[in-house]
Amino acid sequence: MTKTNSDKILYAKKGKGAGCRGCKEKITFGQLRWDSISTDEDRKFVASYHLKCVSETTKTNFVRSLQEKFPEDDVTNSFTMMDGFESMKEEHQDHVEKILEQYVTQPNVELSAEDVEWIDSVLEEPEEPKPKKKPAAKKRSTAKKKSSTKKQSSEKASTSKVKEGRVSKK
Repeated sequence: MTKTNSDKILYAKKGKGAGCRGCKEKITFGQLRWDSISTDEDRKFVASYHLKCVSETTKTNFVRSLQEKFPEDDVTNSFTMMDGFESMKEEHQDHVEKILEQYVTQPNVELSAEDVEWIDSVLEEPEEPKPKKKPAAKKRSTAKKKSSTKKQSSEKASTSKVKEGRVSKK
């Protein structure tokens, strides 16, 4: 059984996207998102994080995968090879590069308040997602409603007669 791990950085594409494995809040449309992807022969598992919430284990696994992919290189020069990095807006790449460098060189050090504030302010701002159409409401036939209402009222009446002891035995 072969297991592979990969990481990807992207802008969230759905209005109510994946839940962050770090803070448990939703990753909303346009926010920077880190996906840690594990696959084996039978299934694929994706753990999504806000860029500021990436777990220490995920950071460590990211460094390990970079070391495997680029054994001859200094890992700090390789992290921009992360899937999705090149498709980010250029004005975001420099700051994300700085954050990734910290994740690689100091995985157990928290981001600065300035970095967290920057991450929170970043949105891709692509086209708004199209609203989903609501399915048409199903109409019930009135004949069924009336017969079920009569049945319910007769059941209630017989139940109340039994409670009051008014049921006559024949």
